Amino acid sequence: MGITYPSKTQPRGCISLLEVFMNSFYDKNLSDQEKADLKEVYSSCSKFRQLLSSALNNYSYKEYEKSLSKAGYDSPNWAYNQADSSGYRRAIKEIITFLKDSKE
Repeated sequence: MGITYPSKTQPRGCISLLEVFMNSFYDKNLSDQEKADLKEVYSSCSKFRQLLSSALNNYSYKEYEKSLSKAGYDSPNWAYNQADSSGYRRAIKEIITFLKDSKE
């Protein structure tokens, strides 16, 4: 089973990166060449990953602000809503760690 990598000239290369990364994430038997190719594609999308991380940080902050609102205090589900909000922010934080450059 080979992995198809987006070409360097392909305009959607960075968007396709997610599919490539997720497909190979579960494949523990990558060849050295496939690992090198994946690293090259990943590195070439640094700016895209920074923009995506920034957008995710904004979503996380908006969720944090929403969790501080007094509007939900009267809800009998307030604790569940807070737990959901915390889980959402934690998931975003984990995704952002996948997007960071190794030197960060």
